[in-house]
Amino acid sequence: MAQFIQSFLPRFLRNNLHYEFMIGILVMLQRLDAGITHIATLTERLAALLVDEKTALEQSRRYDTTEAIHDADQRRDSAFYGLREAIRTLFRHFDPLKREAARRLDATIAPFRKAPKMALPDESAEIQKLLKELNSPAAREDLASLLLDEWVEEMRTANDIIRSLMSQRNSEAAFKVQYRMKAVREEVDAVYKSITAKLESAAILEETDVYNTLFGEINARIEEYRNLMAREKGRRNLSVDPNLPASENTEKI
Repeated sequence: MAQFIQSFLPRFLRNNLHYEFMIGILVMLQRLDAGITHIATLTERLAALLVDEKTALEQSRRYDTTEAIHDADQRRDSAFYGLREAIRTLFRHFDPLKREAARRLDATIAPFRKAPKMALPDESAEIQKLLKELNSPAAREDLASLLLDEWVEEMRTANDIIRSLMSQRNSEAAFKVQYRMKAVREEVDAVYKSITAKLESAAILEETDVYNTLFGEINARIEEYRNLMAREKGRRNLSVDPNLPASENTEKI
């Protein structure tokens, strides 16, 4: 069969882009529905499914904590590096007792120096261990003498936020929402595939130009979303620092 509509697999789109792509297709079809009656039932089915997909998308956003986790992770890393830098600056303090306190704290933190480069669950576990070490009576005394308590508290707060968000993202409710989103998306994709197949068959049998405008609009939308996917893939690739060893380039989320 001749192919008038470009091949495209909507399943590779992120949830919000998938919904936006399909809504655009629906609008095109509804605008021409009076002249293409043989897809009217499928168009109605697509419209109904997209209502379900919108609901699932709104529900999934309640559990979409990736951005919040990223922000808290940046906050935690900044606190970690800030604390270590502050401690090392105190190596040059004029008071020998404070210099010794700084060196003791640095020795406590040193085994955890790679924590910010770890995947999120591993980093959270390591930071939790570090916080436990820094909560010992001796470490608390050193921190207080060097006025560094607020750095530890900032790191603790950010770590608690991340652990809470990760727990929320992995909850049973979130899993059910994600499962529902996947199911409705599969139905939408199946209807989309049926619609494009019927349109192409009709274009061949009827030998009419009535479909040319519609095919052009659909292909333009496909090209737009292909470009969006390519740009997102490029940004993900750029997030890997080529100057770091592979072991430190692990994606956290």
